[in-house]
Amino acid sequence: MKQAFLIVLTSLFACAGAHSQVIALQSNGNSTFFYDVNNLSAIISAALDGDTIILPGGPITPSGSLTLTKRLVWVGAGYRPDTNVVTTPTVITAHPNNQIFIQQGASGSRFHGIRFERVVQVGGGAPSQVTDIGITRCEFASTLRLSAALGNSSANVQVRQCVLRQGIGIPQGMGAGALNAPQGFLAENCIIVGSIDFGASMTTGAVTNCILLSPDLASQTRNNGLTYSNCVFSNTANNLSINNPSYFEQCLFAQPGGALPNWGPTAFNLSGNLSSNLNSTNVFRNVPVWTGFDYNYDYRLTPTTSPALNMGGVDSGIYGGPSTWKEGAIPFNPHWISLNPLGNTTGGVISVNFSAAAQQD
Repeated sequence: MKQAFLIVLTSLFACAGAHSQVIALQSNGNSTFFYDVNNLSAIISAALDGDTIILPGGPITPSGSLTLTKRLVWVGAGYRPDTNVVTTPTVITAHPNNQIFIQQGASGSRFHGIRFERVVQVGGGAPSQVTDIGITRCEFASTLRLSAALGNSSANVQVRQCVLRQGIGIPQGMGAGALNAPQGFLAENCIIVGSIDFGASMTTGAVTNCILLSPDLASQTRNNGLTYSNCVFSNTANNLSINNPSYFEQCLFAQPGGALPNWGPTAFNLSGNLSSNLNSTNVFRNVPVWTGFDYNYDYRLTPTTSPALNMGGVDSGIYGGPSTWKEGAIPFNPHWISLNPLGNTTGGVISVNFSAAAQQD
């Protein structure tokens, strides 16, 4: 019994050290395991609507583009290297030509704890609408695109507690007047580097309790009907001119001059917007450079940012609002976060300290 226990532990450490990868497909209470993690197409083919695909930590490199046409739950180990020391982050690796297309049949799908290094496009194929996509605690190294060709729109896409390093928009070449803007879009408690650009045909959408780093708010032809509330816009220019046809309420604009932005039509300025002569070192607790996201920075607002706190009864930034930022961005599925031997074996018994973590939605 002791020998068997030792073999199990040895295997456990070996797997952790080698980052062995296995994908588990959960269907109707049964689990099927796949050991070629790069062959995601075969796993998708074997899945049924409503199944859950549990991805391992480490790189996953599908050959070619992935087209998702089934309602599935995708669960990774998380995207942050500092909270995935044992498993390593779940990363779908980059490719200059291959993308991930989420099409109409995948409506209702959910994605948790994955770093996407290739473009993800919600909408594609024949004219159709993709609806009810939920994305939580994921990172997008490339642009998240919420529409495809003319007429292929998306509706009710919800992005929560995510990092988006290249903004959010519609595919290149669609143009500002494209008729395929997403409707009912929601972003909560996200860090967005760059801008949101959906074109002029959007009529409903909300961005709440987000931090937008270096956004462009001057365009007159994007995001009709999009409302920003309790957001922090940082690294904005002095004498900022806002001609973006979106609505802003209870937002903080951090600009060198400290003056309120120069608003276009006054309807854009709903209520409670503030501006301060602040920079990255005194808006957030520890953000020395705010042109991009860094895992080591602390995006809590400092006490000196008191004008931005409790605006309209809700704290601005990612730590306030309906889906408060979760430390470590750990998804809801338990996974190992530490796995350490505590010394030599004694009488065939090895002492081990291992711990797991998970966070509810």
